[in-house]
Amino acid sequence: PMSQVWCISSKALARFHSRYPPRLVFLRRSISILMLTAILLSLPCWFSAPESTLLPTSQAQTNGPFLVIQGEPDATSDPPYVQTYVSVIDRSDAHSISDLTSAAFHLQESGTDVNVNSVSYEPIGLAVAIVVDRGGISAPGDGRIKEATDLARELVNRLTVVGDSSDDMVAIVGVGEEGVLQPEEDFTYNPVDTNLIQNALIEMEGETVRGGTPLYEGLDEALRLLTENTDGTIRDVLSHRRKIIIVFSDGIDPDFSDEAREGDIIRKAEDNGVSIYAIGMAHRNRQLNAEKNLVRLSDQTHGLYLLHNSDESHQQVLDLFDHLMTQRNQYLITHQTRLSKGEYALRIEVETPVGSAETKTSFSSILETPRLTLIAPTDNLSITVPYSLTQRAFLTTTVTLQAQVQAQGGAERYP
Repeated sequence: PMSQVWCISSKALARFHSRYPPRLVFLRRSISILMLTAILLSLPCWFSAPESTLLPTSQAQTNGPFLVIQGEPDATSDPPYVQTYVSVIDRSDAHSISDLTSAAFHLQESGTDVNVNSVSYEPIGLAVAIVVDRGGISAPGDGRIKEATDLARELVNRLTVVGDSSDDMVAIVGVGEEGVLQPEEDFTYNPVDTNLIQNALIEMEGETVRGGTPLYEGLDEALRLLTENTDGTIRDVLSHRRKIIIVFSDGIDPDFSDEAREGDIIRKAEDNGVSIYAIGMAHRNRQLNAEKNLVRLSDQTHGLYLLHNSDESHQQVLDLFDHLMTQRNQYLITHQTRLSKGEYALRIEVETPVGSAETKTSFSSILETPRLTLIAPTDNLSITVPYSLTQRAFLTTTVTLQAQVQAQGGAERYP
């Protein structure tokens, strides 16, 4: 402990002083200062933090782009072409990086470079799961629940819902007392019903919540709705959408803080391309004491953490929502595969004005080995090959072969 270090250091300095006569006061003080300086400089190396699979809270949130594949590459709709939806996002402010051409992307199939046939930038839609951690901010007389619900309304009002196939989709999970997830509304589609979300927000405003709440339970449920939805139709339309979680919380309650559980949530989010954007709901002009988990959750899932405690920070949150809306646009990358039926690795790299990024996935080729049928020459054809006595060798003889190539499985393969 630091107190023990200082105790030992003081005794060492006292022993040092006792060895020198009073007439060497100046020299003695100079040496003492040098010894103290040396001790202070060496202190950082005497202490080490316990090992952890999580990044330290103090680490700055990373800038630069990140690349996430939305759903599985489609190698069956138009073989031999493979179509892959990807999002390219600037981590510094959460906006989608637009105006990239095919030259910005580099693809490899099982370690072999392949050409990019086309790249288009298309509106595919968002899938937003809102999580409201009601403990603390919904205590009697606490106005932060109204601030959180008002922010959630601002978010919902920014979504694109016009009755189109690319409509943004939204769900909400409230985290209440004793881990009760209430209110909760699942994703809707065709049509997307945002009134259900608005009604849930009104319900939260009219109820108080006493005591701590297990935020990780709410995040787990949001991930389930996004990645393992029990409705087959909803699950299909979610597959290629950009998936994000927006969480409003005043921090993880110590009674429910579990590093292993936190790690599981981060891994599940990363495996499914889900980013967590956390809004720390503090009192006006105050800080949060339990925000480190929120910072880690957002940082390690390529999201962002923002503290909400003033008019200025309120506007920063609204700006974040505006940037998130750009993520409804994705790149559709098309390339041609020549690989026969089987599972193969696919690696995608991108170069952007703010840096480079890469990611990996796999795809399933359905291409069967083509069937070759010999058409000419016909069976039982005899060919005489002349022999040259002067050259003492057979002369070159041309035989014309004709073959028919038949693609199998209904998938054409072009030369």
